[in-house]
Amino acid sequence: MGDKKDPTPDNSILPDLWEENDYIAGTYIYRDTLGTNNLVYLAENRIDGSECVIKVLSHFDESIYRTIKSHPVDGVPDVYEVDRGSLRNQDVLIVVEEYIRGVRLTELVEQKAMDEESLIAALLEMTNILDKLHGMHPPIIHRDIKPDNVLLAENGNICLVDFNISRQFKGNVPRDTVIMGTEGFASPEQFGFGESDARTDIYGLGATARYVAARMDSVSEGLASMIERCVKLDPEGRYANVKELRSALLGIGRSDDTKTAGKAPDSGEDKGGSESFLPPGFRTGTPSHIIAAIVGYALIIYLSVTYRIPEDSYTAEQTVKILPVYRIVCFFILIGWTLFTFNYRNAWGSLKWMKNRTPVKTIATILLGDFVILFVGAVIIATATYILL
Repeated sequence: MGDKKDPTPDNSILPDLWEENDYIAGTYIYRDTLGTNNLVYLAENRIDGSECVIKVLSHFDESIYRTIKSHPVDGVPDVYEVDRGSLRNQDVLIVVEEYIRGVRLTELVEQKAMDEESLIAALLEMTNILDKLHGMHPPIIHRDIKPDNVLLAENGNICLVDFNISRQFKGNVPRDTVIMGTEGFASPEQFGFGESDARTDIYGLGATARYVAARMDSVSEGLASMIERCVKLDPEGRYANVKELRSALLGIGRSDDTKTAGKAPDSGEDKGGSESFLPPGFRTGTPSHIIAAIVGYALIIYLSVTYRIPEDSYTAEQTVKILPVYRIVCFFILIGWTLFTFNYRNAWGSLKWMKNRTPVKTIATILLGDFVILFVGAVIIATATYILL
């Protein structure tokens, strides 16, 4: 996941997974190796041409991926397939999941693209994601929240990835049985000092915010205080749950006389803060995306203002009256197609069938939505024609 490298892989040299697993070889085309452990791959589905990520896990909790597969969570990559298998004579879990195009939080920090306002907006989205994960039965604890696992997707939404060391909260054990985590972001519980629970992810979120804030020129007192409480060594000293943390985040914007005052989203349901209103192409800050977006929107404007009605459709007098309507409707149809196709403001989220998203459903939804937009435009033109002419 993350930015695609635009590789030109030598498919004559396939990973062992494609050599040893006939199903994978017959269903997916190998495109690239992602990450550093050579067990995460970018692939293309032979059936519909969609991109996906294939992971081979030797240490795993299978129930985590099966739960996400059956109960998708906005902001978490959809899981398409989960299967036990063998690789190099070792039992493994093979997971096929959604490929999220976007920029990792680490990269945004390096690009100086994060300020306190955008950090708070991102943290609020993270609390929304974690609230849903922690609200499952049993709760899913991510346990590896860090800048590399937080993505700003192309649609402008924050995504949490990499559930490889996640676990389900049991509530009946004195400590985690498997000690795992990333140094600097993992809580003390993950090193044998107790059982991981919701406060473990709050620690990871605070440590991630600390990493970003340390690379800013300055932060408000409210944000610094919030971070300090999140990363308390004793879980009892942290926020009890993400709802409490969200309230603290919202309070920063209301109480601090800083650059963030009054600008933090005023509802936990705001999917992207102020940045979420940026149109497709401008979310990630990637220069190539911005240039492509500028060219695309300029083309839309050009096509709209130069639109011509066939000369034999109306008289010259009628054309003068109706042409502005055609051009305005043309503009809104083209903009509507663009926004809906790129899932602006999570436009697909209200569609029940998209809760368990597949590539085929996605394509069908885009085509259906674009047809509806075109139909509405045609109705407006017909109505305007009837009234004006």
